Amino acid sequence: MRDFKPILTKIFNKNEILAQLAQPHGMNGYEYEEAIITAMETYGGSFVKQFAKLYRLGDEHNQHKLVMAFTNYFLDYEKFLGKK
Repeated sequence: MRDFKPILTKIFNKNEILAQLAQPHGMNGYEYEEAIITAMETYGGSFVKQFAKLYRLGDEHNQHKLVMAFTNYFLDYEKFLGKK
């Protein structure tokens, strides 16, 4: 699993964090965000599915809070990127 702490200590903007997480996958931050949230909705358990729903409903400020608090979920669901 990738260590995300160096990313979080240097970057405090949600879009910048997502862009950094997206780089190894050849995506931009918006593509990564959509792919990860879709993976959570598709493959997640009840908590993660609700997290994805909450993320989609949140405004930019609240999405930022969720990314900061739950970056591990974004990393956990990277294994589903590219799955159909």
